[in-house]
Amino acid sequence: MSPVLTCTSLDAGYHKLPVVRNLNLEVRPGEQMLVLARALVASPKVILIDELSTGLAPVVVQKILPVVRRIADEKQTAVVLVEQHVHIALQIADRAMVLAHGDVVLERPAAELRANPELLKESYLGRTA
Repeated sequence: MSPVLTCTSLDAGYHKLPVVRNLNLEVRPGEQMLVLARALVASPKVILIDELSTGLAPVVVQKILPVVRRIADEKQTAVVLVEQHVHIALQIADRAMVLAHGDVVLERPAAELRANPELLKESYLGRTA
């Protein structure tokens, strides 16, 4: 049986994958962790994560972020993180894009946007540099 098919419960998916198990979370990981675990079994080249922080306690999000970064680095997997809480995404991103009505209004290295949050603010207000 495929490992993806055996990851049918939170506990099964959580305990089978070292990259997830090594988080040492004191709480059950929730749906986001199960989906991430199932995606990793397939060794994808790209993972799209939509709203990672939704429904998770901030402490859990802070434990998951380094794992997402490690997946990108160690597995050579591109990670596209869609997140309305920009400060969360910028913690682990290499590049950041701001979309407005489907159009890219700002694209910069994440480090530049962390250093100059005014650029983000301006892009949200319709003024781009």
